[in-house]
Amino acid sequence: MKIPFIKRLSYSISLLIFVIIYTVSAVIFSLFSFISLEDGKLSFTKGLGVFKELFDRSNDTFFDACFSGGDLSALTSADSPASSETGYTVILDPGHGGPDPGANGITGEAEKHLNLSLSMKTAEFLKLYGINVILTRDSDIWLADENASHKKHSDVTNRVRFCKEHENDAFVSIHMNSFPQESCKGAQVFYSSSEESRRLAEIISGNITSRLQTDNKRQIKEAGSSIFILDRTDTCSVLIECGFVSNYDEAVLLNDDKYQNKLAFIIAGAINEYLNTKQ
Repeated sequence: MKIPFIKRLSYSISLLIFVIIYTVSAVIFSLFSFISLEDGKLSFTKGLGVFKELFDRSNDTFFDACFSGGDLSALTSADSPASSETGYTVILDPGHGGPDPGANGITGEAEKHLNLSLSMKTAEFLKLYGINVILTRDSDIWLADENASHKKHSDVTNRVRFCKEHENDAFVSIHMNSFPQESCKGAQVFYSSSEESRRLAEIISGNITSRLQTDNKRQIKEAGSSIFILDRTDTCSVLIECGFVSNYDEAVLLNDDKYQNKLAFIIAGAINEYLNTKQ
């Protein structure tokens, strides 16, 4: 019996659609095979090679897709190297904390919480690179001495002391910006007065603007004495103002978990890039 042309055409189209779906599924599976779900948490199973490939790719669609599903903040220390594989140590400093909220965002979120969340995520990505990470705080506290008469000064002084007491290759302080003019937006990196600090600031700023904030024209700046922590630390030190919580659109992004994952991933990759070229 001769099959009508319309039926043959529909069969052919159905077969073609099946082949396309199968092929696309195979490609997607190969791209995401470095991530497996274990007890509801993401575990990177293929190690640093594929992880670095993700950071080095210029394909933003691929980059976005890798962060479109799942909660990368669920990464645990069990997924990371037990000890430093590179020999490098980075201090991450989530700004403010405890009684000091930092800037109050236009969406109601205190800066201190955003600083801590982003720092914790960045720490996990750095560990995946085999970099030892020390946090100045890992909870909602500040570093001020209990009996200090000037708590804010005590807090920043103790952060400087923390940096000097722990041998490190880079000190990175994480903050959010605020300004009365709501139109202000975009990350900006400040650096202490050393060539190494300037190079780290350039790499971090360059990667943020090329991968996440493509319309950001802000330039890196030497802090001088205007930022106490950077002025007093001896090692390579930068402070990242990750965006303006006084700008509604940017504040919404900075509160978004997936956006934080992207930003933390970029900061960690930039730090790793700097350490690999460290002289």
